[in-house]
This record gives sequence, C-alpha cells and structure tokens, in this order.
Amino acid sequence: MTRPILSPALDALLRSWLPRQRWFPVKSARFSFEPVGRVRLDGGPDAGAPDTGAELEVLLLAVTYPTADGNRTDVVQVPLSSRALPLAGAGAALLGEIRADGTDAAHGWIYDGVHDPAFIAAWLELMRARAATADGTAAGHLVDSDYRLPFAAGKVRVLSGEQSNSSVIVDDGASAAILKFFRVLSEGQNPEVEIGAALTAGSTVEVPATLGWVTGEWTGPDAATARGELAVAHEFLAGGLDAWRLAVDAASTGTDFTAEARSLGVATATVHRRLAEALGTAAESAPGGEIAPGVAQRVRQSWAEAGAAVGPFDDELEELLSRLQGSSAGRLQRIHGDLHLGQILQVPGGTGKPARWAILDFEGEPLRPISERNFPDVPLRDVVGMLRSFDYAAGAAVREYDDAVVPASWVDDCAEAFLAGYAEVTPGTIDRDSPLFVALWLDKALYEVVYELRNRPDWLAIPVNASRRLLGSTGAGVPAEA
Repeated sequence: MTRPILSPALDALLRSWLPRQRWFPVKSARFSFEPVGRVRLDGGPDAGAPDTGAELEVLLLAVTYPTADGNRTDVVQVPLSSRALPLAGAGAALLGEIRADGTDAAHGWIYDGVHDPAFIAAWLELMRARAATADGTAAGHLVDSDYRLPFAAGKVRVLSGEQSNSSVIVDDGASAAILKFFRVLSEGQNPEVEIGAALTAGSTVEVPATLGWVTGEWTGPDAATARGELAVAHEFLAGGLDAWRLAVDAASTGTDFTAEARSLGVATATVHRRLAEALGTAAESAPGGEIAPGVAQRVRQSWAEAGAAVGPFDDELEELLSRLQGSSAGRLQRIHGDLHLGQILQVPGGTGKPARWAILDFEGEPLRPISERNFPDVPLRDVVGMLRSFDYAAGAAVREYDDAVVPASWVDDCAEAFLAGYAEVTPGTIDRDSPLFVALWLDKALYEVVYELRNRPDWLAIPVNASRRLLGSTGAGVPAEA
C-alpha cells in the first residue's frame, strides 16, 4: 500500500490535539507518528442535506512512544470531518481551522469525525449496504437478524465515558444502536466482532445483539497490507444501568449486594456455556493453550513495570509462581477476557419482567496483543476479573465518598455470592486457594497496576494494596479481604 501524506497544517493540528484525547495511548509529548492508511468516505442517503459540504475520512496513524520495555508502536484510528463552515454543537470536538495558503491548499474546520452526524451516517451506510469504499480501503458487514440499523437523521450522541474507544448512540425513533470505533487498532479479527456475532446467532439475551461492523486496511510495519476491524455496531439497550455504579453506590453505604452478585455469576456462566456451544472448546495442548506458563510469563512481564510500585516482594512472587508449575487448566474456550463491572449493564425487563444483566465489550484486555486475545482461554480468568472488580468497587467507594462506610466483609460476600451463582449454571467448586486461581488473580491485579501507572495514577492504591495483601500473606490463597 502507498502511505498517505499529511499536509503540514493537519500534521501540526494532530500533534497538538492527539495527546489531549483520553483514548490516545500516550499521555505526554514524547511520541512520533506517521500515516499508514487513509479511508475516504462518501455521504450516503442518510448523510443529511446534500449541501453539508463535509469531507469525511479516517486517518490511520502509526504512533511510536517509549515504554519501560523500549519503544512501542500502536496504530490509532482518527476519524475526521472537514467542513467549510462550523458544525453546530460540536465545538468541543474541533481540532482547529486550516486556511488555504501557499503551502496548504486544504481549508476548513476540522472535527473529530465521530461527532459529525454526516460521518456516522456514512459509516452506517457502509454496513447497511454491505459495501466497500470507493478506494477499497474499508468494507461494511451486516448481521442477518431481526434488528434494524437506525438512520443517523435521528438523534446522534457521543458517549463521554469511553477511554480506549469512542462510542456513539444513534436513535431514529424506530431503532437504536451503539456504534463503537476502535481507536487503537490491531491486525486480525477483533474478538468483540467474532464473539458478538456468534452469541447473537445463538440468541443469547445476556449480551446486546451485534448488528454489523467495518473492516479496514493499512500499511503494516513490513510494508505488507494489514487488515482489522475499525468499528462495530450493537443493539442499544435503552435504560440500562451501569453495574459498576450500582456496586460502588452499594459499597459506599454498606448496602448488601449479594443478590446482584449472585445473578451476575449466573449471567457470566451462561455466556461461558453459550460461547463453548457456539465456538467450541479446545484441549490445553492446543496452540497457545499452555495456561500456567503463559500466566507466569504475563505476571513477570507486568512485574517488570509494576514491581517498583508494589514491592519488595520478588521472592514471594517467585514462590507463588513455583507453585503454579504443572497446574492444569482443563478444557479451554473463548471467554470475555476483560470482564468487570464496568462491562455490564442492568437492563429493565419491561412490564411484569425482571431486570437482566447484559455483558458488553468482548475485546479482551486492550493492552494484550489481539492474537493472544483470540486464543481459547480458561473461563476462570473471567471469574477472577469479576472478583477483582468487586474489590475495585469498594476502593472506588472510599475514593468518591468522604462518608463511605464499606463493611470489611462486603467484597468477600460479593465474591462468595458470585461464585455460588456461577455454580448454578456450571456445577463444581472453584478453589480460591488453587495455584492457578491465585496466579490468575495476581496476573489481573498487576495488569491493573500497570494500567493505572500509565493512565490514572490517582487510582494506583487500589490494585497496589491488593497485590501487597496477596504477596504479603503467609498462605497460598487470596486473602478474603482482597
């Protein structure tokens, strides 16, 4: 592929604007980038008035920045809308204005494209028509189902809470969807697309239906063409309540949350069962299936960056990992991969029907390579993720509320209830003292430490204290209060 060339003015705008975005992987000025792809979009029949004058495109940038392990390069997606006149109501999404001069022929007001209804309309039309862009750099896909993609002539709203992605709700009164743009791209099929389509085909009510997606291409590091998902559309679950907020508020007042935790365990186990039915299981001897060595490697990799914040527990960590050697994970399958309370909604059940849980975002951990996220894994990883999330909710309650009174047993009560609900669907006892469970728990906690070091230092105490409690305990198991 031919690498695109940016105008000097646009290059300067991006260098100023990108570090201020929550989804951008670099939080300092220490980065460089080069364009590796460009997708040009045409406004479809839903793009609004013919005279909008919007020029719509997606820039794909290879961003290189330093980390503790050396330089890292991520490909990021930057949707852009250029207009001759300002776009009403999108001031906060403005990159800047480019005026034609002797070096720049381009001109206009440049916006983050996800805030422009014309851009969203063109994206939805790619899916609806199962079409490719004129230059062949992107193609839309539509899932055959009873759900209809909405038209962007209706209400379009960008969610403000996203971090690694950008999501837009489109509601035309007859149907509603949430369109998620993957900001940091990976080559290969995104697990959220594959898993979502499989669960939708199986009529799994514990997840929102997948409606369609868009694939794109760019120039890879070896100059070969790389392909991956740029965006996915899901059914929008109106009125859904954030399970994270429900748990944090409950913890802050000491409100019992065990009934909710138990039903969350049922929903998690049900999704695991449906994934095994739809996508099959694998023996641990399959490629990528050696769980214990992989967990040990991940723990050591995280420790290289997290150890200074958590330590000194080098000896304790090695002792814990030595107990992991030879542990068997049993049958493997596709899982969520990054399950926590923030990935779950409580959806109203309607007249005479109880509320239900809906599990979202099957991308897996965004810091992990997509090839690793696509391997069959041990369902216990999702279970551990949920138990860590109860601990996070308790920590967040103390951070957010000066008068919070979180009972000492709140986290463990939630954990026991979740495990009991899980066992209703998948019988058997999950041993929280087993070497594999403990190692997975530490793997998740150290991953959280690394994430907070890079993104939210003010939250660092939550996973650091949890890691210290585990590594400082005399036994092999996870401390109950962790």
